[in-house]
Amino acid sequence: MAAAQQKRDTLKKSVVTHEKDTMALRNAKGYLKDLKQRTKSIKDNRDSIEVSFKKVSQEKNDMYSKFEEAINQLRTRADYKNEMLERKLQVF
Repeated sequence: MAAAQQKRDTLKKSVVTHEKDTMALRNAKGYLKDLKQRTKSIKDNRDSIEVSFKKVSQEKNDMYSKFEEAINQLRTRADYKNEMLERKLQVF
């Protein structure tokens, strides 16, 4: 009889422990699901930022190319005008 009661007490403790473990597992699964969702959101955000960065970087490169082209045109014009002035000075 005492052995049966002891076994019963052990089984009750096992049931309580099992319920706690089940609840802990359920909480861990919920936390994992939340982490996965947050990770996906962060990855999506990073992807959109990378697309924006590539676009802005391309715009910067285009603007720099146009700037260099404008500077070269100005240099060419200035060189031409200087040459013309040199010629005028040589005539006088």
